[in-house]
Amino acid sequence: MIQLNSERLFKVNVDAEIRRNDCRSFESIMLRECKLPARRRRLRLSAGAAFDMQRTDSKRLLSRFAKLQFPIRSPANFRENPAMPFSRRRLIAAAAVLPIAAPTQALAQRGGRQPPPENTPPPLPRDDFERNAFEVLADIHKNQRFLNVSRDDGRLLRIWADLANTKKAIELGTSTGYSAIWIALALRRTGGRLTTFEIDRERAATAAANFKRAGVDGLIDIVVGDAHKDVGKVTGAVDFVFSDADKDGYLTYFRALAPKLRTGGVFISDNMAIPEPDPAYVRAITTDPDYETVFFNMHRTGVAVTHKRA
Repeated sequence: MIQLNSERLFKVNVDAEIRRNDCRSFESIMLRECKLPARRRRLRLSAGAAFDMQRTDSKRLLSRFAKLQFPIRSPANFRENPAMPFSRRRLIAAAAVLPIAAPTQALAQRGGRQPPPENTPPPLPRDDFERNAFEVLADIHKNQRFLNVSRDDGRLLRIWADLANTKKAIELGTSTGYSAIWIALALRRTGGRLTTFEIDRERAATAAANFKRAGVDGLIDIVVGDAHKDVGKVTGAVDFVFSDADKDGYLTYFRALAPKLRTGGVFISDNMAIPEPDPAYVRAITTDPDYETVFFNMHRTGVAVTHKRA
């Protein structure tokens, strides 16, 4: 059953996640409780939010990420609470069931999310080092929380870092290290190093352990702290940037690192569709003739690849 306390006004500004057996909040619904029994593929949750079930954009979000079909067809679909003034009555959508795909689409910034099913075959290792790294990546993907990118997006990060012949890479938002391992696999060939910033000490510690397991700890430096402050301390030319920290900070990070990005370098931004990006940041990467930006996977979480032109 899904229970949504909904006001006529659509006003939501929360990050969120939907995850098996552990739900905290939803991009457009503040979930209080969420349980997905292991043997079932139906999400049972209760939520309180300023969420208008009749708005097209509300429907789009739920339809995209929870496979919810509209209109919701169930007994007692909507009920008014007569105790509230008419102008502020809340609609309660009750007894609606959300069938969801497993694993469920990620929604929140590094919020314990599980990416959608992969569309490509798994990568093939070229040597024992890669074989071990791929096994570690598969284990992180399957068993750890706070996965920050999908496997396919991780592979793209590796390809882009390789094509840029990256010597110096910066990552904003380490989480538990999944994306950094993919980048480091490219740096193993290019002879580069990655500096990754993470504000959460526990996640940084988990990432450090994952780097050691994957054999890439010698290629990565972890900076634990606030990237808003620390990113300004980066010195020298930068070849590759992956931004996956707080979305409100994207413009700050770009302004700090773009002058240091060498000609031909790339600045990659994750979650450019969900959560909605800062419009000022989008303008910054799309209206400057010195940079060319292309958006990928906007039907999912969205990735922007910004290339510094010659």
